[in-house]
Amino acid sequence: MEDGMAFGDLLRDLRISHGERQLDLARATGKDITFISAIEAGRKKVPAGLLEEIINHYDQAGENAERLRRLAAVSHRLLKVRLDGASKRHREVLGMYARKFSSLSDVQLKQVRRILEGGMR
Repeated sequence: MEDGMAFGDLLRDLRISHGERQLDLARATGKDITFISAIEAGRKKVPAGLLEEIINHYDQAGENAERLRRLAAVSHRLLKVRLDGASKRHREVLGMYARKFSSLSDVQLKQVRRILEGGMR
């Protein structure tokens, strides 16, 4: 992630800091609550129009708005990863990793990197 935070995490923090539930954001943007939930969980990318609605809804400007845009762009690239042909077990592990990614410590990230680079013996 650009600064260690995923778009969905930042959106969740922003929503909560404004005292809103996912349902409130869904109603404000005219989107389904399950879609908002999927965006926050990193399972769906935020469409450009909705991104701008979110920025306006939470009155974000300047660097705050740009950070939201940058993190949304990063999440778009990450969601392009293809899982065609991956086994169910591989998809499950990848999903678990994706859900926990932003909460991993530096030590844990180094351990994962070592495993992926073939250093686990």
